[in-house]
Amino acid sequence: MSKLFIVGHPGHYGGAASELAHQIKLWHRSFPEIELNLIPTMENCHNEPMYQEMLDIGIKYHGARDYSAISKEDAIINFCSKEYLQDLDIINRQTNRVMWVNCMTFLFDDEMRQGEKGLISHFLYQRDEVLCGHKHFLQELGTTGRFMRFSPYFDDSNMDFSVKDQEKTHIGRISRQDADKFSINTLHIYEYIVSPKMKEGHFLGFDDRSKAKIGKPFDWIKTYTSHRVLPVKDFYNQVDFIVQPMDTVENLPRIGFEAMFSGKPLVVDNKGGWKTLIEHGHSGFLCNHARDFIYWGSRLAYEPELRSMVAQNARKRAMEMASLEVSTESWRKVFESVFN
Repeated sequence: MSKLFIVGHPGHYGGAASELAHQIKLWHRSFPEIELNLIPTMENCHNEPMYQEMLDIGIKYHGARDYSAISKEDAIINFCSKEYLQDLDIINRQTNRVMWVNCMTFLFDDEMRQGEKGLISHFLYQRDEVLCGHKHFLQELGTTGRFMRFSPYFDDSNMDFSVKDQEKTHIGRISRQDADKFSINTLHIYEYIVSPKMKEGHFLGFDDRSKAKIGKPFDWIKTYTSHRVLPVKDFYNQVDFIVQPMDTVENLPRIGFEAMFSGKPLVVDNKGGWKTLIEHGHSGFLCNHARDFIYWGSRLAYEPELRSMVAQNARKRAMEMASLEVSTESWRKVFESVFN
């Protein structure tokens, strides 16, 4: 039996942790011939919400940043962790079947340094645009690793698809609390979205960092520090659609899949991975300016039939991109390359 060591820990919230959670579910279901092992990057992982779930499906745990159980026939993978990049010298003494998933649109300094030293055998990407850009630069540095794209799986079994007609118009945004995740125009946009009903806003992922960037939200906007205050599923069951201007260039946002599988139309920036997920006017709305966010947010508030149409189209698009079948085939090619 082949062994795959996974560095990090899955979670219900946040980009890399959530991404990893969905992929582990697929690996467990689609590749029973591969034994899954978890190596956390931090102590006390037994306090993590998904710890027991991982034990229940038979995943073996090892100590934090403890690579001693790995043999040269085994493979190892990580999603966007600086600790993993820092430990690659140690890891390569155990195995050279080393996979690195860059969830971002930029290269990390340690990624370039370790790639140049030949310590990464497989660079994995979700979008061809990012793969091509990174590949060119890393090969210029002299890396010998292989570059491959995979289709990330999204398990929608815990998401409720619903398009509701509520007493108020509920508008939401969801991200980490980091200031860069917020556009300085966020409150301006929310203020000027026009609705035939009273508006109620919901910001999941908001703290002092966010407040310092955009200011104090209006009284009609509720804020929640994290999923521990308002679970992700409850957030999507509450809102009618998402209006999310950001300063970051997103790669392939997990919240995009969450919203699309939940029936919540997306009004987002016309850049990065949003352009891969969304066909403008059909499965969501791509915006170049604050006035675009205001216009499409107002249209969705006034036109429930538009919300319904976009929600249905978005769910179909998400299923095409992140289904079990599509993702399994892409991971099969990756594992064949790594283990052979």
